Amino acid sequence: AGQLQNLTKAAPKRPRESKTVLEQKAKRLERDRTTRSLPLAQEKAILRQIDAAKKGIRQHDQGDKHQILLRRKKAEVEASRAALRTINVTLSEIETALSKVELGKKLGCLPS
Repeated sequence: AGQLQNLTKAAPKRPRESKTVLEQKAKRLERDRTTRSLPLAQEKAILRQIDAAKKGIRQHDQGDKHQILLRRKKAEVEASRAALRTINVTLSEIETALSKVELGKKLGCLPS
């Protein structure tokens, strides 16, 4: 459970814009940059915007990977809890049977 809490706390930040919007923005900016004649300063500004959009896309990808990892960890924890419940039930049954045997010994009527 500690690992699960750490994973939840360590969730990467996601950009405000969706991945699709960022991809479209990067394509549009790249198209503008390559089809128009721009002053160097304006072209550099567009390149920075493209880089920012690509960074946002990478953040979305990291967030998606993190969510997959988190789901896997939650499934592991749930599987472990289910196994523990099964073990506890079995242990309880064994303890009940053992107490019956001990009671039988005390009463002197052992099962044959």
